[in-house]
Amino acid sequence: MRPVLAGIVALAAILTGPAMAQDASPALRASGQAGEQADGYLGVVGDAGPAIHAQVDGVNAKRRLYYADLAARRRATINEVAAVTACELFRSKVGAGQFYRLPDGVWRQRDGATPIPLPDYCG
Repeated sequence: MRPVLAGIVALAAILTGPAMAQDASPALRASGQAGEQADGYLGVVGDAGPAIHAQVDGVNAKRRLYYADLAARRRATINEVAAVTACELFRSKVGAGQFYRLPDGVWRQRDGATPIPLPDYCG
């Protein structure tokens, strides 16, 4: 892991706390119509209507702005910040029965007793 990413890892916990709790992502994850992705963004699971797509787009726009700001302050890329945040989201925010998508592009539903297999870059 690049040294600059080591600092981002600590900040990912901040991002997945109050900053993300203020958006619609918890309710969207709980509904089963959206899930966390390995790229740090929320994705639509299956066929969802325009209202769900709009909510997911809104969450992702906020995340993208936050990632861009953090990346600029930490001399990292937006994609690096987003990927590190995805690791923390997988660890702490995806609950039993909720969906997640690893880099292979396949949606999976979390079994509450089993940790999510993290991508290699999560370390």
